Amino acid sequence: MEVCVIAKCTYKSETIMFSVSSESSMVDILKTLCLRFRGLRLGCFTLRYSVPSYPSCFLETDSDLDLMRTFLLISNEKTVDILVKDLCGISEYSGDFCVNKELIACEKGES
Repeated sequence: MEVCVIAKCTYKSETIMFSVSSESSMVDILKTLCLRFRGLRLGCFTLRYSVPSYPSCFLETDSDLDLMRTFLLISNEKTVDILVKDLCGISEYSGDFCVNKELIACEKGES
């Protein structure tokens, strides 16, 4: 059986949980968050996760995700808290604001 981590993601006052497997990518996680949290737009939020002794680690790239999974595995942790924070309000949203070209392409349905 594959080892999965349960991500507990909080955005504003709502929390969702889903599994993150070794096959999950950042694009998978970002798409899941946008589908589950109303009003969340790709490229207009940041993710930070908490692990013991490190309360606020950025989660931006597949390398960050691999490192998080590795840390949780060696720490024998099964869950991780992830904070989803807006970068801008929806009224301020502009595709040009988003710096990650992969996310822009994903949002436009080009992935």
